[in-house]
Amino acid sequence: MNTKLHITGIVVEYNPLHYGHIHHILETRKITQCDVLIAVMSPHFVQRGEPAIVDKWIRTEAALKHGVDLVIELPTYYALQSAEHFAKSALDLLHMAQVDSIVYGSETLEKPELGAIDKDALKAGHAYAYAKNSQHLKSNQILGAYYEKFASNHNIKTHRILRTIDYHDLSMNHKIASASGIRHAYFKGINTQNNTPLILDAHSIYKLEDYYPLIRYQILTEQAQLNQYLLVDEGIENHFIKLALKHDNLDDFIKDATSKRYTQSKIQRTLCHILLKHPRNPINIEGIRVLGMNKTGQAYLNQIKKETKIYTQFKDYPFKDLELKAAFIYGLPYKKEDALLQREMQPPIII
Repeated sequence: MNTKLHITGIVVEYNPLHYGHIHHILETRKITQCDVLIAVMSPHFVQRGEPAIVDKWIRTEAALKHGVDLVIELPTYYALQSAEHFAKSALDLLHMAQVDSIVYGSETLEKPELGAIDKDALKAGHAYAYAKNSQHLKSNQILGAYYEKFASNHNIKTHRILRTIDYHDLSMNHKIASASGIRHAYFKGINTQNNTPLILDAHSIYKLEDYYPLIRYQILTEQAQLNQYLLVDEGIENHFIKLALKHDNLDDFIKDATSKRYTQSKIQRTLCHILLKHPRNPINIEGIRVLGMNKTGQAYLNQIKKETKIYTQFKDYPFKDLELKAAFIYGLPYKKEDALLQREMQPPIII
């Protein structure tokens, strides 16, 4: 290789992919003039603590069709964590893939930074994550601040582009709508075909409330074991047991569980870890698993395979058992578990 390639990374969920995401891809290529664009993507469960609206294979194919060269998996274990751990894991994987820059969406072009810990907020009973955000940044800005921190640790250059719409905006008045808005509209029976290139009606659709009977069953039948699972700490299991006895639907459970100490996202992530029985002891990320690629991505993998650990065989993947379990449970309420298990063990998507 005579000329060093420019490799750019992005961190995505595409839940679902929409026109703002496509703008991000196009702007990333324009800003960096990259030779290869790599996306690290959350799999069947996403960072907010819920199942992705469509499965990871559909989202991988959509990413490749709209300008990404290589999609690598952020293991479910790390996708379902706080902004800090989510960002660190994603940047570790992009570093392994040898990216030299990343581009992320932000409310401002200024570099986001987290301030000092607000001790008064801790004394007032707020969550530690809240106290760390003394500047009261929005969720996407917090994520950006952690991207900056961990990119710096790996000497990866960062670029910011202005977000086209607020992360939580539910408005559907424009072609570019937020993923939250699209999900909200779809579940309300509102047509979303003008806001996403994915025809959602053509796919199986997943939502957290459909898993509540499974979650409730596990909370009530594994009371003594709950604190063995990831994020189940500070006695939150006792809180969950009381609420599972009290509520027969997820919305009431989450509303009752949410407080200054426990945010809705924290509650949902913890419920997902219980559902998936994720152990407290972490599994180290030592290499990358490819979900999909085009010919450019495939050629790039061949160039870095001597320097980067790439799990070409699913049986060798350290997260194999956890991802099989996630695929099985993801499909269980919809009787899709067998098909998703089979797909999990097959090769990546190649376009």
